[in-house]
Amino acid sequence: MNSKFKIIVEMFVLSISTTLLFIFNTILFSIILYENEYFNLAILLSLFVSLLVLPLFIYRNCDFEIKTFRNNINNFFGIRLLLYIIILTYVYQNFWLFSSMIIVAISEEYLYRKIIFNRLLNYFNFFISATISSILFAFILHNAENFIVNIVLRLTLGLLFCWVTFKTKDIKDSIFLHLIYNLSI
Repeated sequence: MNSKFKIIVEMFVLSISTTLLFIFNTILFSIILYENEYFNLAILLSLFVSLLVLPLFIYRNCDFEIKTFRNNINNFFGIRLLLYIIILTYVYQNFWLFSSMIIVAISEEYLYRKIIFNRLLNYFNFFISATISSILFAFILHNAENFIVNIVLRLTLGLLFCWVTFKTKDIKDSIFLHLIYNLSI
């Protein structure tokens, strides 16, 4: 099988498997934590396990050649994030909603930009890598959403997040932008 086609299939399978794992984990954690008051915790655990732990495990344990991006969190980013969290916690006053938005932003950017986009960059140019990653982000991860909204909004955001990640050689700023978007809807 052509190595470029193989990598596209590999990233497609990774994207689908994390989405299916999220659905499975949500059902599982909802059964285990069957009380209504723990449903939010079940969703947070599902997000964390499916979209962050699994991709992190794959990234660390598989023989993926991924272009190296900086992983350090500098003081400016830390201060910016802390300020943002304080302000938004005050505005939202809903810990579960706010926590899930943070986990979603971090985990989706980690999976679709850090792993999938960077892996594709080993085989394709920026435009093709960003397009494939953004299509997976818009149509696999957000498969239950409106098709037109996915094309206009999520595909465009995916391309923007890829561009920011590519230009900064890091995912911090795309996480930050993703969090701002999540909190604005």
